Amino acid sequence: MSFRLFSAHHSRYLTGAGAVERGSQIGVPAPTVFRRILSDGAALGAWFTALRLISCLPVLAKGLAADPRVQDRTLSLRLGWLVDMALDDHETAPVYLRQWPADDWPPVLYHATQVLLEPDLDIFVPSANLWIGTRGTFTPVHSDDEDNLLVQLHGRKSVRLWPPEIRGGKGPLVGIESTFLHAHVCLGVGDMLFLPKGWAHEVTAIDGAISLNIWRADLACFLAADQR
Repeated sequence: MSFRLFSAHHSRYLTGAGAVERGSQIGVPAPTVFRRILSDGAALGAWFTALRLISCLPVLAKGLAADPRVQDRTLSLRLGWLVDMALDDHETAPVYLRQWPADDWPPVLYHATQVLLEPDLDIFVPSANLWIGTRGTFTPVHSDDEDNLLVQLHGRKSVRLWPPEIRGGKGPLVGIESTFLHAHVCLGVGDMLFLPKGWAHEVTAIDGAISLNIWRADLACFLAADQR
């Protein structure tokens, strides 16, 4: 993967009027979609092979309740079972492995992720997290204190976005869903979404989905410098 290979059709700013072609550099941080950044099919295949090699690993996931008044259940299960559910898009109650940090990954997966994100994003692997979920799993509306990169490895995710000024920068998020929606994005395999800190967002798995994300305070500067 290399941002230096991007041309205008690969990435789009997200504006209130929809998606528009972006310029040669990001400038003022704004949500930006990079399409099909994972062009190395061999590296992606090797990454999934690494994931299969650790299929017997026990993990703690969340069983998401359909009723918001009911607390989510914590489930101890085999990683391979959840991966199979996501890859095959089985009909099942929503089960979600959320924010599995790179510090806890076995070395084989950590190394495969470094190779997958070469030559530009591999330096950020220590800050990466893995998300694996069945169809319908979601992360409720929230905002992050650092810039965020969301990279889609399997399946599709729907992301709804609201700018910081909707809530005065640091106001509560309760009820924000009823306010003006800035953008609604669908991420497919190989797509990446850059989200500046402070942007409220809600993420839903349209299919069984596997994603990586990276939180860093300096991502906007990194992406802008790499586009010069």
